[in-house]
Amino acid sequence: MNTSTSTLPLPAVSSQPGRTHGGQRVQLKSLKHFRTNGAQPPSVSFAPSTQSGVQQQTTSISDPTKQPPASISVTEAEVLEELKIHKRFQLPSIAPGVELTDLPNFDDVTPYGVTEETQEQLWDLEAKRLVEAVIQDEPPRFDGSPDLSVDSKKAHALLAVLADRVMHCLIICSYDGDNLLAKHHKSFRSKSELESCKISLGYLIGEDKDDDASQADKTEDIKANDEDFFAFVDYCSSILARVLCSAFDGRYVHVNILAHLARICTKVKILSADLKNFAEISLDRAAPEVEIQVPTLRRQYDCHHLLQSQHHDQMAPLEIASKKKALRIKYCEKYDIYRSCLTRMLEQLVVHLRGTNRLTQSFPTFYEICGLVYETGFERFTTLVFQDEGNTIRGTSDAVIVNYCRNGFHLLNRTLTRMSQEGSLSQGHNTLHLLAPRTPNLLEVRSMSNIITIVVPLLLANPTHACLASQFFNLISFNNFLSGRSETTTEQNLQQQSTFQPYIWGRYTAFFSLTTKEHCNEQINRPPDGPRSLSNALMRRRNLHRGDQLGVFARKNSVPYNRGQNVNVPPSAVDDEDTLQRQIENHQKELDRYGASMKTWVFEEKGVMVKCKSYVALTMLLCFLLVGGGIAVGVTVGSNITAVDPFNISTYCWVLAAFVLLVAKSVRVHEWPWNDFLHGRVLCRSVTELSSVTGIPDRLILAKLLQDESLSRLDTRGPFNAVFHRQSNNGFSIDRPIGMWTMLLSGLIMIEVESVGGKALVCLDLRRGTRIAMIGNTADFQCEEKKSYIHCKMIPGRKELAGEGHEHPNKLPLNSGAIQWMRSLGFYSNKDAVFV
Repeated sequence: MNTSTSTLPLPAVSSQPGRTHGGQRVQLKSLKHFRTNGAQPPSVSFAPSTQSGVQQQTTSISDPTKQPPASISVTEAEVLEELKIHKRFQLPSIAPGVELTDLPNFDDVTPYGVTEETQEQLWDLEAKRLVEAVIQDEPPRFDGSPDLSVDSKKAHALLAVLADRVMHCLIICSYDGDNLLAKHHKSFRSKSELESCKISLGYLIGEDKDDDASQADKTEDIKANDEDFFAFVDYCSSILARVLCSAFDGRYVHVNILAHLARICTKVKILSADLKNFAEISLDRAAPEVEIQVPTLRRQYDCHHLLQSQHHDQMAPLEIASKKKALRIKYCEKYDIYRSCLTRMLEQLVVHLRGTNRLTQSFPTFYEICGLVYETGFERFTTLVFQDEGNTIRGTSDAVIVNYCRNGFHLLNRTLTRMSQEGSLSQGHNTLHLLAPRTPNLLEVRSMSNIITIVVPLLLANPTHACLASQFFNLISFNNFLSGRSETTTEQNLQQQSTFQPYIWGRYTAFFSLTTKEHCNEQINRPPDGPRSLSNALMRRRNLHRGDQLGVFARKNSVPYNRGQNVNVPPSAVDDEDTLQRQIENHQKELDRYGASMKTWVFEEKGVMVKCKSYVALTMLLCFLLVGGGIAVGVTVGSNITAVDPFNISTYCWVLAAFVLLVAKSVRVHEWPWNDFLHGRVLCRSVTELSSVTGIPDRLILAKLLQDESLSRLDTRGPFNAVFHRQSNNGFSIDRPIGMWTMLLSGLIMIEVESVGGKALVCLDLRRGTRIAMIGNTADFQCEEKKSYIHCKMIPGRKELAGEGHEHPNKLPLNSGAIQWMRSLGFYSNKDAVFV
């Protein structure tokens, strides 16, 4: 397979004026397709700087089964028609001959001093903007005021103010929508959601004037203007629309997404004019308290709730007492799903930019936001790890979610390529020479407008957002929301409207990171075995496929930034890179070879059944030769030897053959029934036995067992069994310790945290099929039911252990259970660690 990369020249760029606060580094990998015909689009490489900037490396994508179209086909007229569907709603498939004209108008802004005519004009403007955003080829850009043309503390504070303002507007939108839903469809009302919104709005309008004055003194120069606010709302909604619409092929769903986003954006902009006053109006218009039968949060649907709560899809006219009632229910369901899911996605986006504290806003100036998609396991299935600005680490190995996040990475890649070509990303004064397309490269971002342009699509590649989008798509697919505006619509047209097919990108890898200079410097000053950020984790740059050589190459060739000094690249650097690539390719071939042999294994509850016909055949052949040789000696020699019975030699050979057979049966496994032996198979009951029988190293066997635990019926036991879920006193024995490389290859990532007792390790479990897992910056102390983690309660430094005379200072004991920590420190970087 051809893996060569063509490189586009980097245009000359100059630094933008204005003071910087640490600078922003963006690291990324370009998107390179692996195709069977060898044709590849070019990738872009950037030269690194000593301060901060953009890094781009090659990202491989296997030949997908289906590629998204070059553009999304949606017309403005279709969106405008959907915006006014509350005035005329039909569904002939459910209620033929019925049309409703008195339906509630969700996201209505007329209660806030806007006429209905003006509202429709604003809807039209928003619809036109969103349609242009999704059908244009070039990705959108955020263009802010001069206050956002620099990268400074004030600019970061302005971003937090903008995001906080959007958050409050979205809370009012949610509260209005839930109350309107309660009036027309009480079974969909969420009490917990209403109470949460009510508390937030009460806090917003109930702040003391003294507190407002003191806060104003602190932030009198940190006020966002309306132009920046509107531009911020436009950019966030445009990027969200592009990412969602590029995830699947469904014209009717595309139209609905744009229409509902147009409604939400219109209301957010209207509410931002006077938040406190409009919050009071929203509370005054609230529906009276009623008894709620289902207290669960409506927006957190799982598959079980989906199947149980969507039986309305199967409604037939004869099963419904009133066609109008059924049609009204369907209308409310549709708007509830689109409105709540889209609002939730916007909330998840802006909460990262305003700060995670509910009552205050503060976007940090010391952070790293990083997304990494890499290959794990013998089948090289993709795993996504994401580190946000609050040092919370999320991950997933679910193929659907990883596939969806590809849309955000693709859009971000195109955005950064365009920015570099336009000169929006500047180089530092000390520039490293480009070693190869795979080499880390940096460019500097000196404008908050450019930071916003980069961070929004990066945050939409977050596993949490992908889970929300996946739930959103599931809800749509379980419902039939076709408008059917005319009874003359044919069945064929309805089927064409209902086309809803996700795009499958195929397997890919990616790496993007946005970080500040202060964060980079802090990472540089950490000790060699100290915790690392995701951009410096051991999984970085295909390290997993280096096998036992994990982390052997010089750190300057694998970290995503230099050490802030003038670095002269030695001539051997290119040779080291070529050596690394050859090493990776050889180790991948080795994994493929062992992986193919492991596919024949049969996992039982108490062991692994392995075929060994060659071994049995050779053993039996040797025994037959011994027995046959003894008999031949007795027959041929006969009475030629005096005073010796030649058949005693035959008897001796029989005994020797039996001894050889017994030794062959016992030398590799503890028990080997004759039935299994004669059929050329053996049931291995421990890692040691399995390694002895197959000749496969125990580290690879452990990786296979961990990778496939969710798919097999194997129960496990033994001294090193803490990382396995299905444990039994009479299962397969895990009698060999697990190394760091084996853990990472299986999807088990150790996060170093600080607890009351000192430093500890907590495992982010991303083994095959994990939908989403998270290690928060702080443990959830308020949770009544403590979550169980694979963990190591204490990790004293290796120097201390060696000083105390420990023979194996890298051995760390693992347990499974509840653990609390005060903050996460980063990814554990001891490549020599062995977990016992």
